Amino acid sequence: MTETDRPVLLTIKVTLDEVEPPVWRRLALPSNLLLPELHNVIQDAMGWEDRHLHAFSSGEGGAGDGQRFEMQFSLDEGDDGTGIAEDDIPIGRLLSRVGDSLGYQYDFGDNWEHRLVVEAIGRLGDDGVRCLGGERACPPEDCGGPYGYKDFLEALADPGREEHEHYRQWAGTFEAGRFEVDEANARIVSRRDLSDLSRLVTRATPLLGTILDRAPLDYHRFLTPMLRLIDFDDVDVDPVISGVAMEKLSWMLARIGPEGLQLTAANYLRPVDVAAMRDELDWGRDWIVNSSREIDNHQVHWMRTALKDLGLARVLKGRLILTQDGRKLANDPVGLWRRAVSRSPLGKSDLEVDAGILLLVTVAAGCDGTERNAAIFDSLSAIGWRVPDSERPYTQYLARPTLDLLTLVGAVGSGLGRRDAGPDWGRSFARQCLG
Repeated sequence: MTETDRPVLLTIKVTLDEVEPPVWRRLALPSNLLLPELHNVIQDAMGWEDRHLHAFSSGEGGAGDGQRFEMQFSLDEGDDGTGIAEDDIPIGRLLSRVGDSLGYQYDFGDNWEHRLVVEAIGRLGDDGVRCLGGERACPPEDCGGPYGYKDFLEALADPGREEHEHYRQWAGTFEAGRFEVDEANARIVSRRDLSDLSRLVTRATPLLGTILDRAPLDYHRFLTPMLRLIDFDDVDVDPVISGVAMEKLSWMLARIGPEGLQLTAANYLRPVDVAAMRDELDWGRDWIVNSSREIDNHQVHWMRTALKDLGLARVLKGRLILTQDGRKLANDPVGLWRRAVSRSPLGKSDLEVDAGILLLVTVAAGCDGTERNAAIFDSLSAIGWRVPDSERPYTQYLARPTLDLLTLVGAVGSGLGRRDAGPDWGRSFARQCLG
């Protein structure tokens, strides 16, 4: 078979080397499956947790004898010139005949070596990837490789061994002789569904793709179910809804007007303008009624920040004046909606932007404040940000610029805790902000 031939169905037996009694799985795989996808299937069928690096090596009768196929990450870290990137290699290029063999190494520390052997070749149907059978459980992660696993099993079976109690507690519910093919296939299907969702999300929302590039979707415990709640085809702007959402911004642009607003010597809005915002805009119960100073009222800060970040107004010679776009969009709520969407998420630092992207996902999924905080904390940690555990209940505030804009337009609740999920149209606004 050549790469240009129609894909066929390969029946492959995967056996873990140097482990007795044997641990093995039998897999049905299309020949056009790529090596990274084969890695995923082996992980799920065996029961590994995909915590470590891996590589494939051809040999013992397969095409391309002696070649090593590695993760791009491994090649980037240290390529001696002999490795080949695995990404675009179909398994049919290396396994084309009954008896062909391929090596698979997982965890370069414990060094788990697997041998893949083609047992049969048939016509490809609609069944797709599946596990056909197998025996015995996959060893626990980080147990020391084949020799460490042997010692682990011996200690587990001998109450007289000093390490017995430690291993028993460490192993938990581990049963060396247990394997269920249905469980293996459930893991394979779950991974495939996750991959399909990840591809959909990356195509529909490139911004979120920048998050998933740093940590695959299965690293985000809360994000996955939220993404299933988002309508990624929601790209239309309703003129009536945009009028409601942009009401405060439109009011402020009209207030500034062609002449602009005179500011105080400290470049704050004058009390008369702050009082007008208090009296004419519905900010709920959070307004400090007895103060007309900008510095005392966070709602004014939301407005001033939004005007600046959306490029609608600027300060010139002690006056707050409209930009050219501000004048153009003053009476165009649909245009204002699109401007806000195109500039989001807001933020000057990488952390503010990353947190803003995740905040938009949680709002688009209709989450309340508690759910937003948990998901943002978890995903920021997954992509490498170190957020103190004490900040977990308030993590959405790391996306303060974006959160303030969402609050200003009414996409989330205006309460200081921002606990509620906001109106249904807020989900559309947040989804469109993701691109």
